[in-house]
Amino acid sequence: MGYEVRKQQEVSAREKTRIKRSWKHVIHKAIQWRKMLDDVAVRSLSEIAGKEGLTRARVTEIMNLLKLPVEMREFLLELEDAKEIRKCSERRLRTSHSGKYPLLESYPRSNE
Repeated sequence: MGYEVRKQQEVSAREKTRIKRSWKHVIHKAIQWRKMLDDVAVRSLSEIAGKEGLTRARVTEIMNLLKLPVEMREFLLELEDAKEIRKCSERRLRTSHSGKYPLLESYPRSNE
């Protein structure tokens, strides 16, 4: 078997095993971690940080997304498009939640 044929087979095998990245908002992680804490699968945010390879401060930032209003959390959970997910970055969410609300125009409001 020639070098080119083997090389092509290796590339083909790698492509088959490559995991397609699905874009999800980081709030999904926060919900997963909350469930782990509730189920006592982990005892603390520090333990989650160690397992995820993150700092405890970063885990706390992500967990704080659960403090967003219910409507906003539901909106974030429904996002599937990578561009839309990036538009709703944590930084923008923290800014909007602190009282400036630039994001609220882009998400559906309940009928008042």
